[in-house]
Amino acid sequence: MLNITNIHSPQTPFDDEVAAPSQFSLRWMLGTVFRFKRLIALISLVAVAFAIIFVLTRPATYTATAHLQLTNLRLTFSRDDAFFAETQLDPTFIETQIQIMRSERIALAVVDNLKLPDQPQESRGGGLSAIIGELGMMFAPRPPDAGVAGAMSDPKAAALKMVQRGLSAERVSLSNVVELKFTAPDADQAARITNDIVRAYIVDQNMARIDAAQSGSSWLRERLREVGPKTRIIAAAMPPADKSNVRGILIIAVAGILGGAAAVTFALVMAFLDRSVRTPEQAAEATRSPFLGVVPVMPLLNKSATKAKPNKELLLKGAFQIPPAALCAIKAVKQNELWHTLRNARFASDENLRGGKFQVIGVASLIRGEGCTTIASNLAISLATAGKRTLLVDGDIYTAGLSRRFGLAEERGLIEYGTGRQSDLNKFVKIDQETGLHFLPSGAKHGMKSLEWLDKMPNLIAGARETYDYVIFDLPPLTMPGDIRAATKFIDGILLVVGWGNVSVEHMQVGLSMAHPVHSKLIGCILNKIDMGSMRWIPSRELDFIRLRKKSVQGQDFASLPSLR
Repeated sequence: MLNITNIHSPQTPFDDEVAAPSQFSLRWMLGTVFRFKRLIALISLVAVAFAIIFVLTRPATYTATAHLQLTNLRLTFSRDDAFFAETQLDPTFIETQIQIMRSERIALAVVDNLKLPDQPQESRGGGLSAIIGELGMMFAPRPPDAGVAGAMSDPKAAALKMVQRGLSAERVSLSNVVELKFTAPDADQAARITNDIVRAYIVDQNMARIDAAQSGSSWLRERLREVGPKTRIIAAAMPPADKSNVRGILIIAVAGILGGAAAVTFALVMAFLDRSVRTPEQAAEATRSPFLGVVPVMPLLNKSATKAKPNKELLLKGAFQIPPAALCAIKAVKQNELWHTLRNARFASDENLRGGKFQVIGVASLIRGEGCTTIASNLAISLATAGKRTLLVDGDIYTAGLSRRFGLAEERGLIEYGTGRQSDLNKFVKIDQETGLHFLPSGAKHGMKSLEWLDKMPNLIAGARETYDYVIFDLPPLTMPGDIRAATKFIDGILLVVGWGNVSVEHMQVGLSMAHPVHSKLIGCILNKIDMGSMRWIPSRELDFIRLRKKSVQGQDFASLPSLR
């Protein structure tokens, strides 16, 4: 079980008075949509693409329509004679007649009369439209008397399914008129089958009345033949002139809307399950340390992370050159969030270490790729440009990221100092002529697994105390807990860099628990590589304050801002 109760977490007077904004709010949902906008757009486009393919590959269809008037006559007797009267129709009578029209018996009569099995069937198309058609048949309600088709030969069964699939009948409003429709790939075939369905239904109706009249006397039999449902054809089916397909633009629009809705739902579920650190509040909760600021994603900082080529002329003089992109990132007036964060980190370390004139600060992260090396180098550069005597040490002996960035990966440094006989630190330090920053590479033997070099760390710190104001260590990640525990013995404070969306709160807590001595050394945490564009949609008081500050200083001359002095 994790034990993080001892992690340093200074409280502010407002912590208990102001409730944190609700995570699952309208703002959170809008922020999620903005964050996953590319995924949502991609899924919507895929849905639209499938709809376009369907529209282009579906066969043309024609729908013929016939209108029938249904009546129900009954035999009424008076004192002198008997006569026929029309009964008032109820919905059950109309629905019964519609089910008879859709029955398999009527469809079989049409198939046999028109000899549909002997006629070539129109192609229903292939590809996506065929698949959708088969799925529609699977989930469509089965008509009455279904099941007989299974005992037929394949051609007759196929013709029967074709008739049942294309037939529809429904009552027109509250009248006793039934609209009968049949859809087929051919206009003439649609009209022919529609009219034959009407014929088969009327024949079936007449036969039912004749069968019912057989039980009566000869006088009554003639009259009973006119009793019961009767149908009058109001309008026979004619070959339709226009296609009955649903408009393609409507299908595409609906597909886009449904695809977008599905994508938004998927994005919200992903965001709900996402436990990665994306707000300052989450970073402070995970590290139990003060939040010191954010560093946005900046192209200049990304360029400075590339490997530099060694300058042999400078190396002969014991010097090196900081990549211009790194210097521009520090000096650029538009990147004010970096300036605020580095300034806040510097003074937070002064407060944490009670204003000591000499400070050893380590910069670490949970995993690689969170920007720890970038923050360490930029903090050191900013201190050096402010006139502070600063030594930057590449303490990550496994990757030597800082040394590669400055083109000093093959130069002697920390490892050679710690394992060799040379005790003069100046023999290994390289100096940047423009900023005055001193840099100690990891060493030409970087990647070694031995920790012998740690034995001379007290000597390094003692020697640096007389020469420097700040020593900044770029440390290995917390996934190397042994190295971090060893580093805490000679480091005064640690700045923890948290990559935006890189790690979860739980993983951060596990990492801090494994490297427990870090707890008492934490100065604060920095949220790095944050997407400033989506910042306005993230429910966070800290980010709201930063956005307010950014808005309030727009148009200010940043060249006149004070340095880190």
